[in-house]
Amino acid sequence: LLIVALCLPATAAASAIKRGAVEITAGGSFNHQTFEEVDGHATSLRAQVGVLPALGDKVQLGARLGLNHQSLDLGGLGEADGGSLQADAILRVNLGRSTRVVPYLELGAGVLVYTGDLELERNTITFPQLAVGARMLVHDIASFNLSLGWVNEKHALGLEDLDSDVLLVQFGFSIFPKGLDGSR
Repeated sequence: LLIVALCLPATAAASAIKRGAVEITAGGSFNHQTFEEVDGHATSLRAQVGVLPALGDKVQLGARLGLNHQSLDLGGLGEADGGSLQADAILRVNLGRSTRVVPYLELGAGVLVYTGDLELERNTITFPQLAVGARMLVHDIASFNLSLGWVNEKHALGLEDLDSDVLLVQFGFSIFPKGLDGSR
């Protein structure tokens, strides 16, 4: 599908996201964390969906919801598998103009609420969330997205005194039901 999309001719409308456009996004991410304080590590997979309306020609503000699966090995504290629900507020600034590939920067904040075997004493606060990415536009209705992000977690794994830095590889796709210019 990606190869077919890349072979399609670019249109003049596929230039930049305009005020009034609404992005509906779906994707996932992978990360691996180490926790020196407890001699352990965690691996997480996340599926997410989001809505990011365009407030101007370059700025989007929206929200994402995610479902995470985590496998933990916390050294002497034991092992666990479980999940968490994540809610994020996202500010995205699109940097490109008049090209098929549009780079962007993201700033976000959120919370992780643990479930299953991971019903922990505290929620994890994720702030700041920073990402740099690029979207490959498919005409004026869709894009494929890839980004590299960094997140600071307060109360990582729900533990009071555990903070963590997380590197994320994020991938996904977006659709623009009203087109990139918001006029459909």
